[in-house]
Amino acid sequence: MWVAGALANVALALGLAAITLWPALFGRLEPILLLALAGGLLLWLSLGLRQQILFYCVLACAAGIGVLVKQGFFPGPSTGLIEFALVLGLWVFLWRLNWRDRIRQALLADSADNVHRPSRKIPQKIPDLLRP
Repeated sequence: MWVAGALANVALALGLAAITLWPALFGRLEPILLLALAGGLLLWLSLGLRQQILFYCVLACAAGIGVLVKQGFFPGPSTGLIEFALVLGLWVFLWRLNWRDRIRQALLADSADNVHRPSRKIPQKIPDLLRP
């Protein structure tokens, strides 16, 4: 329960900071420090709870810090934001394909188990299929 509270506090702090600093978000030190603190907390939670999605949130915080530093302190005509968005889209696409492949393998393994043992209860939720 405390994990959900910690994640809600991180999300609330990032959201409130974005709302209050929105017009002049770039070139300020506060959002960079806030993202670094949120990344540190998420890294601690991901290592303690062994949750991969929290580590991906750490990487997103690091990417956000990179964008804020680049846009705020090194402005130029080619900041790489479009390239970053394209790479992020490619990563999401590949992650989705990998997720679908894992679900397909779990379903095939489950159907192979059901052929040999028809009395086994079939899980109704996807997370139940992914557990070893």
